[in-house]
Amino acid sequence: MVTIEQLNAAAQRFYARSDDFAMGKGAICEDLARKLARFGTFASDKQADFAAKLVTWSEPRPHTNAPAVSLPVIFSLVMDKGMSLHLGACKVVLFQSGAVGIVAPVFGQGTYGVIEDGRLKRFAGLTDEMLALLLDVEARGVGQDGAVGVEGPPGLLGGLAGSAEFRGHLADGQLELLLLEF
Repeated sequence: MVTIEQLNAAAQRFYARSDDFAMGKGAICEDLARKLARFGTFASDKQADFAAKLVTWSEPRPHTNAPAVSLPVIFSLVMDKGMSLHLGACKVVLFQSGAVGIVAPVFGQGTYGVIEDGRLKRFAGLTDEMLALLLDVEARGVGQDGAVGVEGPPGLLGGLAGSAEFRGHLADGQLELLLLEF
């Protein structure tokens, strides 16, 4: 059974964190600790199980030795130039919130990761094959052999498309415009 001391310690660990998952968990731990002190037991087995999970979740995770993945070129293309990259199994896009995201090619089918300040924050759906493709584009650029789909805002092509948005793909270093929208 979880003790008051364990819940209070878990609360302090959650307060020390700044990730989204930790937000609000410290207050929940403190609330459960107060209730446990007042009533001497949890209201239900589910509440006791949840308290135990909170204590477990608050504990530091062992760090993996996996190197951080840096994607500054892709980050710059999307963030600074407003491009979207279509890489087959995934797309790299700029979210309305201003974050650079790696998403499924079909809208609404998943977010695989985000790139924050050029560093990849990998989510569960990002496969090793997608990561390899991102690293290849990062190393060789979008003009690589093979095809990378691109989209961009008006003016990105330096007047070629005027005030039009463009869609196209890059193959063998050449941009082939497929559709111009005015």
